[in-house]
Order: sequence, then C-alpha cells, then structure tokens
Amino acid sequence: MSKYFEHLILYHEMFEKFYKKVLAYHGTTKLKKEKKSEYYNIATEIIDNILSNQNEKEIDLIILSDEMKSSMKIYIESEIEISDDILPSEFEVRFNDYEIYKTNDLSIKINGIIDRVDFKKCDNGVITSARIVDYKPSAYKDQLKKIIEDIKKESNIDNILRLKKELLIEYLQPILYLDFIVNKYSYLDDIEYLSVAFSAYNRKDLLNREYFRDIDMSFIIKELLSSSDDKITEDNRYSSLKNYIGYVFNNMHLGLLDHFPEEKLCLGCPKYSMCSYSFKA
Repeated sequence: MSKYFEHLILYHEMFEKFYKKVLAYHGTTKLKKEKKSEYYNIATEIIDNILSNQNEKEIDLIILSDEMKSSMKIYIESEIEISDDILPSEFEVRFNDYEIYKTNDLSIKINGIIDRVDFKKCDNGVITSARIVDYKPSAYKDQLKKIIEDIKKESNIDNILRLKKELLIEYLQPILYLDFIVNKYSYLDDIEYLSVAFSAYNRKDLLNREYFRDIDMSFIIKELLSSSDDKITEDNRYSSLKNYIGYVFNNMHLGLLDHFPEEKLCLGCPKYSMCSYSFKA
C-alpha cells in the first residue's frame, strides 16, 4: 500500500478515536468552545498513540505528527464554529451483503464503509435528521450542490430526468449509502433532513474554512428512494434509484452495457479507436 493511502487510513482512525473519546469523556460529540483545550489534548494523545505503531523513518513521523496535530487543531476550532444539532454518532460504519436490487432471478448486494454518520434525534430517540460524512484529503467542489439546485429550479420533465441521470451516475455511492442508513437506522417518513457532507482535513482547506461541504439532499433523496415503477423503461430508468439499478443490471444480465463515455477517460484507453461506445468529439 502506498504512503498516500496509509496516511488516509491514519486520518480516518484519528477522527474515529477522537469522537469516541470525546463522547466517553464529555457525554456528547457536540464540540464546545470552553472545552477546546481538552479536545486538543485528546487529539494529541490519539495522534501520538497512532504514530507510535508506525514503521516509518523518525523524520517522516515527526513531519506527519506536526501535520496531523496542526490540522486537527484547526479542525476542532472549525467544528466548534459550524457545530449544529446533527451530531457525529457512528464511525467507520461497515456493511456487507446489503441488497440493493432483487428480481426473481437476480439479486444485487454491495459492501461498503461509511466514514461517519451524524444524527439528530427527538427526545423519544426517533432519528429526524441524518448526514453521511465523507473524509477527503482536499476540499470538495460544489458540483453535487449545483445539480440539486438545478433539479429544484427545473420544471421541464426531460431536463429533470437528465439531471437525475447525472446525479445517479456521478454520485451513486453516497445515494446508496443514504439508502442503507435510512433502512438500518430509521424510516424514510420520519426523516426531515438528509444530507451528504464532504470534510477535508488538509491544513490549507481548513485554514480557508473550505473544508466542510454539507449538501441538503432531502428533497431529491426522498423522491429517489421512495419511488419505483413496476416496469422499467428507457423513459423512466433515471426516475428512481431502484429503476436505475434495475435497468443497468437487467441489461448486464442480457449482455448489454449501459455506457457513459467521457473524453478524459476514453482518450487514454488503448482500445479507444476500436470501441464503438467511445467518446466522440
């Protein structure tokens, strides 16, 4: 495994242990300004413990330690500033064989890991808001937010389906993860707010306060998860998650491929000139 991915794993481990220890010490994962120094101490202890088990050169460990501690200090300050009532609740959520589609002769199951899940609960414990958080090594662009906003503003059915197609193709993973969270922890009718957040942990984006993008997907996700058609056609294949998955996998079952050629991918492929599905300028 490359150093890059090894360090990604270390950051994930750091965040998980940090929030779990904050919860154990303070009874909540909501970060408060008056306890900032205690959070720094918790983060420092965790980073020292994590790096003590790494087989790297001493100078590399010193640099990585400084980088992680500096980033975590700014991260804590930023989290205090933006803190809301949707609190970090589950960490590195692993799932196996989650069924996303089933017919008489076909069953599709997936495995995955969700970096973090945040919940807001009523006094009776019912979850009313859910957010999945994806940790990123750099700030996330606002393409997803733009697609959601465009769908809300659009009235033309064909344009809405075009945008849903883009959403399902480009962001299938977080949509599937939200589907899993709703089915595992709550009911779709109980949830008022569903979102996807991208959280960068590099020092530059943290300093620029560009590290956190929380994108409200309640409007479109409820529609995608709750609707499906008995018969999947070319016209309705992008109208819901189950329609899209059913269309793709039923075609694969028949030996057909739902293809999405892109210039940047196709032009670098050695089979580009021979492929009838490749990008055409």
